[in-house]
Amino acid sequence: MSGESGRSLRPGLVVRFMQNRRGGLTQGAKLHDHAESIEDVEQGYTMLKFVPSEREKRQLKEVVSRFGNASSCLTTADAFLYEISEIPRYEQRLKCLHIIRSFKERLDLLEPSIQVVSRCCVSVSSSRRLCQFLSLVLAVGNYLNYGKRSGDASAFEISSLLSLSDLKSTLRADRSLLHHLCQILDSSFPEVAKLRLELGPLQEAARFNKTEVLAELRSLERAVSTVRAAMEEIASTPSAADTPPVEGDQFTAVARAFVESAHEEFTTLERAFFKMQAEFSECTRLFCADSYEAPGEFFATLARFIGQMGECQQQMWQEHEQEVQVKRQTIARSFFARKIYAYFGIFP
Repeated sequence: MSGESGRSLRPGLVVRFMQNRRGGLTQGAKLHDHAESIEDVEQGYTMLKFVPSEREKRQLKEVVSRFGNASSCLTTADAFLYEISEIPRYEQRLKCLHIIRSFKERLDLLEPSIQVVSRCCVSVSSSRRLCQFLSLVLAVGNYLNYGKRSGDASAFEISSLLSLSDLKSTLRADRSLLHHLCQILDSSFPEVAKLRLELGPLQEAARFNKTEVLAELRSLERAVSTVRAAMEEIASTPSAADTPPVEGDQFTAVARAFVESAHEEFTTLERAFFKMQAEFSECTRLFCADSYEAPGEFFATLARFIGQMGECQQQMWQEHEQEVQVKRQTIARSFFARKIYAYFGIFP
């Protein structure tokens, strides 16, 4: 039997699944014990590969009806396949069980990414430090371009921030316009220099993929519809004459409870997604960015710039610390030299 269907290539897998939790998969398909079914669903999803076909079901029933007890006339793997073939709509139930098991996990993966983008949209749109810094960049840019066509600009693209580190100083090759701006901030606008603390988790928002998130939302919506359709179909379809009702079968009750809770959770997440889209549209409007730009691209630009700004501030801080250390060493050497001269009565 297993040889004809190709399952004999891996009969040990079937046996191992059955031996690990005897009856767990069948109970999972019945949804008699919801907690137990949730625990075994990953194995059950893998067992979809071993669901017997209609032809195999007929052959298994013929063998059992001819020789009697399934455990005595069938191999361990075939006996297990016979057991699950007695469950009405076993494959459909197993697929629904996988949906129920994975739905919450998939939902929890989407929610944080949507919330991160929402927080970044609000923090970037309401950041006074960012507005002050952009005003400074615009003023410095107009000063450098004085007398040129672009010397009286009223705005600039956010992506232009990344070019600040490309404009090098003529006095020091390791200095750029961004270093000069950071120096102005440290000396005249120390609060604006703390800009990176106000913009939220930009790196996380930069990893947001709108296309993938929207596709996953639609996939979750279809998953709920699949369970709802299976529940209605199984509840309204009477059992065949040769397939008696399964004792303790609570598939309809559990599926109905899942559909109700999942629909509510999905609706909440979908509203959060649409709210995030509205907040991002407002954010792009304030910064004259393309409203069709993906949130990940927009925040990736800001994240890269904040990273460049942090590197410049770190470099300047280290140089300042080195200068302070050299001054301290010079003062210490001068002090000890005077002490030695005084001790030996030498007066330079």
